[in-house]
Amino acid sequence: MRANFMIIIGLITIVGCQSPHPKVLISNNGSQDLPTLVQLPIPEGLQKESDLVLQDPNGALQIPIQLIDDNQGVFLVPPDIEGGTPFDLMAANQASSATFSAEESGEEVLLKMDGQPLLSYHLSMDCPGEELPKYYCRNGYIHPLRTPSGVVITDDFPAGHTHQHAFFFAWTRTKFRGDTIDFWNQQGETGTVRHKELISTTSGPVFTGFESSLEHVSLKHGVILEEQWSVQCSNFGAFNVLDISSNQRNITEDTLFLLNYHYGGLGIRGHRSWNSEEKELFKAPAQFLTSEGKTKIEANHTKPHWTAMYGEIENGVHGLAVFDHPDNKFHPQSIRVHPSMPYFCQAPIAEAGFHIAPGETHTSRYRIVTYDGEPNATKLQQLWDDYASPPAVEVK
Repeated sequence: MRANFMIIIGLITIVGCQSPHPKVLISNNGSQDLPTLVQLPIPEGLQKESDLVLQDPNGALQIPIQLIDDNQGVFLVPPDIEGGTPFDLMAANQASSATFSAEESGEEVLLKMDGQPLLSYHLSMDCPGEELPKYYCRNGYIHPLRTPSGVVITDDFPAGHTHQHAFFFAWTRTKFRGDTIDFWNQQGETGTVRHKELISTTSGPVFTGFESSLEHVSLKHGVILEEQWSVQCSNFGAFNVLDISSNQRNITEDTLFLLNYHYGGLGIRGHRSWNSEEKELFKAPAQFLTSEGKTKIEANHTKPHWTAMYGEIENGVHGLAVFDHPDNKFHPQSIRVHPSMPYFCQAPIAEAGFHIAPGETHTSRYRIVTYDGEPNATKLQQLWDDYASPPAVEVK
C-alpha cells in the first residue's frame, strides 16, 4: 500500500469563486519524488473539448490532460505540487503538442517521445536469416525497447534461443482436443503466435500507444486464442514506462488447458551483451533483483511484486523492471529466471495449471519500466506502489 504519498482529487464548486471552471484539488504531502499517472473523470460540459489542462491559480503551471475517451482523461502529477493547491480544469488556449507520438509504417508501430524512439511493435513477419528455418519467423512482439537515454535494452532472435524476443507472450505446455500444443517453442512446430490487425494508435502530450490483435495458432487446429493488446507508453523522468493489458479469448468450442509448467506466459529477453553465446559482444551475464531482495538463481520461481534485469551495455549499466498487477491470476505470479541466459518470464502456470473455456477471456496486466544505471530498489518500490494502488479520484 502507499505509505507516504497520497493524492486526493475532487471536482468541487467553490462558493464565491470568480472562476467559471471546475476545480481540481490536488493534495500531496510532498514525500513522493516521482511523478505519477492519474485518471480524471471529465465533467459533461467539457467532454467536447479536445485539449484540456489543469491550471494553477497564478497561471504559472499548466498540466496537460490527454483524453482516453469522452468521459476520462489522464494526466501526470508532478512530484513537487504543493498540497491543497486548487487547479482550474479548463480548455487549453492552444492545442497541446504531441510530445508522445506513434508512427505506423506497415512494418512496425514506432512509439516516440520528443521525436526519439521508445519502442517498436512488429507488424510484418520478421525472420532470423536465410541460414535458419522459417518456422522461427514471427511478428506481434515488441523490440527494441529503450532506456530514457536511448540505449536498446532488449534482443531479438538471440543466438542460442532464436524463438525468443524482447517482449512477447506465449504459452508453453497446453492441451487442446487431446493434443499437446507449444506456442512458445516454434521449433516444435505445433504452435505459434502472430499479429493479426493494428486496431488504433494514439499520440498526445501525456502518452503514446496502440491497440492490436494477435492470434495464438495451433498448426493442426487453427486459431485457438484471439488476443488484444492495449499498450500505453509514457515517461516518469528517469524511467520510461510501458503499460500493457492483454486479453486472450478462446474463440473455439473446446477448452484450452494451460498445464502446470516451469515457464511460459510473458517473456522478456535482455540485451545481447548479456548473452554468453554472443562471443564477440558478450560483456557479462545479466543481473537480477526482485522486490523481495532476491538475486539471480535464488529469484527463480519466487513470487515478487517486481523483477529487475540489468547489466553493462555500451560502457554503462542499464536495465528494466516488470511489475505484476494485483489483478493478475495467481498474483503475485511466479517468475522463471534462467540460470545463464538474459531472460525471465512472468509464469502463472509455474504455480498451477488452469484453463480458458470457450468464450472465456484471460486478462493480464503488466508495467515495464526502463532506466539507466543500477536499479534503485526504493524508487522501483515507489513506482510499484503507484501502479498497484493508484491515487483515488473523487468527483463531487
